Amino acid sequence: MIELQNICAKFGYKEVLKNINLKFTKGNTYVLLGENGAGKSTLAHIICGDKKATSGKILIDKKTVEFNNPRDSLNYKIACLHQRPLLSDSISVKENLFLGTKESIKALSKKIPLLTKNWLKGISPNEKVKNLTLSQKFFLSLAGILLKEPQTLILDEPTALLNDDEKKLFFDNLMELKKSEKIFILITHNFKEALEHGDYIILLKDGEILKEGPVKDFTPQLIEKALFPHNKSGENINKEEKIENSYLIKSSSLLRLENYEEQLIKFVSKNRKKGFALVASDRNFRASNPNLNILQMTGVYHTDFSEKKLIEFCKTLCKKAQVNIQYQEKVSALSGGMLQRLILQRELETNPKILILCQPLQGLDSQSSSKLFDLLREEGKKGCKIIILGSPDFPKSLCQKYIFTKADNIFSQIKLEAF
Repeated sequence: MIELQNICAKFGYKEVLKNINLKFTKGNTYVLLGENGAGKSTLAHIICGDKKATSGKILIDKKTVEFNNPRDSLNYKIACLHQRPLLSDSISVKENLFLGTKESIKALSKKIPLLTKNWLKGISPNEKVKNLTLSQKFFLSLAGILLKEPQTLILDEPTALLNDDEKKLFFDNLMELKKSEKIFILITHNFKEALEHGDYIILLKDGEILKEGPVKDFTPQLIEKALFPHNKSGENINKEEKIENSYLIKSSSLLRLENYEEQLIKFVSKNRKKGFALVASDRNFRASNPNLNILQMTGVYHTDFSEKKLIEFCKTLCKKAQVNIQYQEKVSALSGGMLQRLILQRELETNPKILILCQPLQGLDSQSSSKLFDLLREEGKKGCKIIILGSPDFPKSLCQKYIFTKADNIFSQIKLEAF
């Protein structure tokens, strides 16, 4: 059993978690739900040793423990699978599975066939990781973690990059894993997934526990009302009004997007003066950097501004994006949804003629998604061409044109639609 007692976390100027008290017992799946910035990922990072709480205790089987890094938590059989796990692209699938393990290669080699059968169907162990899709990389990372045989597995937005078939594979296998009496902590924005696959629901809002209990005590309507009390009745992400000048491009290898983003970034960088703007799918390292402060991140296109003007620009940008943060704070203090909103607002401030969005719904709650659609409608009405690339959950009904293309034609298709 894992017990959290009075966990508090403060980063920079913001109190992210406030007196969190929770218990996690074996054989159950606990689902953390909350709006962007509620503290879900921070809580997960504290449990798995990525971050330290400002105060409070973690107890394992009633004994107080201290995690200074992920290796410490792994010693207690706790592991976390992040939405975009780190892998070594230059080596093979099999070699990646061996990374960070203490067992002998001979012992590990006996376990790999079952893992590849369950999670990596049709993928050769000798395949270079750079040739995998994002979803295949996700499953490879999951297999690598399972190879370490954790008793507690934290899954941060695990289905964000998966199509419907891959989601089914994931949850079917998860049901099998539950038979081994593991603890699962699932972070998601998907109410349906939470209610179908969770045993207990934990609602977080502004760093505090709003409500918790068995899944039978919750409905989608109750969750929506609790988390987003100011939403008008019937207001949701499925509004009928289309986004003018919008193009949704998907491919037969939908999530091989990462292999094209470097080309896109170089292309947009060379053509910004022609009116191009881009929000990359990897907000942390391609669209930004966690080690920058907010002022540096927002002012990247305005190096000619005076410091005073740059600060005012940054404050205005944060206000427009509805992100409550000080300009001196690090980008790493932002939640995924907040970071995306700020990056998008930064790009829109360049008054683009062509805006390219890669996986724009990744990590967004229903309210943030709805606001994104409204923002894109405004830009579309101004005449901005909006190209949405590779987002599995983006509603086709909202776009004026839907394009399905072969993977090799993605980049040429983008240029075709842009010009």
